[in-house]
Formats: sequence, C-alpha cells, structure tokens
Amino acid sequence: MTAKEETPVLKVEGLQTSFFTPDGEVKAVDGVDFEVGANETLGIVGESGSGKSITSLSVMQLIQSPGEIIGGKIELSGDDLLKKSKGQIAKYRGNRLSMIFQEPMTSLNPVFTVGHQVAETVKIHKKMGTREAHQEVIRMLKLVGIPAPEDRAKSYPHELSGGMRQRVMIAMALACEPELLIADEPTTALDVTIQAQILELMKSLQESTGMAVMIITHDLGVIAETADQVAVMYAGEVVEQADVKTLFNRPLHPYTQGLMRSIPRHDVDVEELEVIKGTVPSPAEMPDGCRFASRCPFASEICKTHPSLAAPTDNLEDENDSGAVRCWIYTDEWEKENPTKKKEVQQES
Repeated sequence: MTAKEETPVLKVEGLQTSFFTPDGEVKAVDGVDFEVGANETLGIVGESGSGKSITSLSVMQLIQSPGEIIGGKIELSGDDLLKKSKGQIAKYRGNRLSMIFQEPMTSLNPVFTVGHQVAETVKIHKKMGTREAHQEVIRMLKLVGIPAPEDRAKSYPHELSGGMRQRVMIAMALACEPELLIADEPTTALDVTIQAQILELMKSLQESTGMAVMIITHDLGVIAETADQVAVMYAGEVVEQADVKTLFNRPLHPYTQGLMRSIPRHDVDVEELEVIKGTVPSPAEMPDGCRFASRCPFASEICKTHPSLAAPTDNLEDENDSGAVRCWIYTDEWEKENPTKKKEVQQES
C-alpha cells in the first residue's frame, strides 16, 4: 500500500480464494493486494459478503473445503506462507501470526478453564513447563486488564462477561508475541463502552510490542479509531486504498462515498441517512465490468470494462496522496466520455 524501505510484516499480492460448488466456482477473494508494516494498523472495511473475512482466513491458512487459495502470494516478513507445509504453518499460527475472532464464546473451549487455554499456547510454541506456563498466563491476563488474574485463570468461559472473554482471546493471541495480529470484528458483540476499552487495549499493546495489526470490520467508526491505512473491499476486490485521514476527508470510490453517507456524523446535519441502493452481485455471477456499476450513480458505458486499482490520474487537489482507487471516474478516459459530470463527482467526495 505504501512505499517502505524495510520488508513489510505482511505483504499480500494477487490473492485469489475461491469456493468450488456444484454450480461452479465462487470467487470470494479476487486479486487482492495490500501490505502492513511493523507498528502499523491496516483496516479492511466492507459490508457482509465483501470478502474481508475470507481474506483474513486466507492469511491464516484456515480456508477449508470446498474453499481453496488458488493464486497469489502471502508473505510474512518475506516468507511466502503459500509455499509452507501444513506442519510449518501450524508452527507459525499462534506464534508469529495470531488471530482474534468475532465471537470469543465460540472460539474458547467451554470445557477447559481460560488459564488452561492460554497456557496451551505458550507450552506448544515457547516450550514452557507447567509451572512456567502458569506464571506466563497470570502475566498475560494481568497485561490485558483482567482483575484478579489468579482467580480468573481458573474460570470457564461461560463464567466471564463478553468483554472479559475477548480480553482472554487477546491474551492468548499475544502470548507468543506475534509479528502480526489479525482481529476479525473483535468488538461486534460488545457494548459501546467495552468496545472502546478493547480498542484502546489493542492500541496500547501494539505500541509496546511493535506488532503489525490487521483489523477486519464493517464499522467505519472502528476504522477511524484504530487504523493507519485502510483498504475498502467490495465483491471480493479492494476498491480503494488510502491512509485513514485521506479516506475520511476525501473518499474517492462511489461505494466508499456511499458508506460515508450511511453513517451518522456529529459535524453534518441530515434528516435521514442515505442507503446504497441495490445489492452486492452474486459471487457466482460477477459482472465483467465494474462490480459496483449497477449501484453507482455515475456509471457510464466505460464501466462495462473492468477497472484496475490505480492511483487517480485526474489532477485532484492532493496530488501527493499514495492512495489508489478501482474506478474509471478518476481516469482521462472517463472524463472524455463524461465531460459535464466532473464537478458532480468532486462534490460527492
């Protein structure tokens, strides 16, 4: 996403993940590119079905049949994960890269204490004995803000609140000091107060460890609070990439603009929030051209051809931006075809 002198912690190039059904191939992730550096947070945002969670599962190598990663590269600090064996990936997972899932109640094993489950991680990857692992569990539970960690380590998941369970998941994910932490909708099931605490905790732990973070969400508020860089996904593709300030100040893609208009803002007085008309195309029947064209107010003839993800070429105000957009609007070709619509588009952004 951005030029870096050092090797990024995570680099994804041309990622393609499909599901093979009796009705044919379903392209859930189709040619996705991004990277995340040390101590950097990438937010991947999009509505349900956009491919953002499949992207995170692909990075973790957790795609199950009938799904399959059919193309691209996934590099962790220069190591191509797609060339690793299942045994090698198992040693990476929970160690060099970890993941926090959306609902901790379904991620934690109900028949074991939370202390046992955190200890299992450090026993496997750090080769700790039982006594040493127990001390590490107490340290991690204390680190993530769980009160009376000695007592809570003996608790079962159902005995803890949603916020406490999510803190346990964070402790488990960070126990081996991963290079990359993936958080898939980590605060969806939590109330607003607990959500803020969890996000602040993740930010604080990132500052102290320097890890890279990839956060998956449909909530633009979470993106604004946590991300440095943002990738907006729609119908299996990244349609816009930018740093977080640029994205919120001047969204380029019509889909991103629609998302921005659909959320309440304290600085904008509107009687009714807008809704993006239409529906996401079926992954089994993707259009040949722009995948957002059927819902786009600016669609024209050129949109029947599939656009690439590229830096805008149309002399926008902030010419030094490192962002990219998958849209014909910001090309010379579209402007020639639609000479009178340019001001209308700029007003939307």
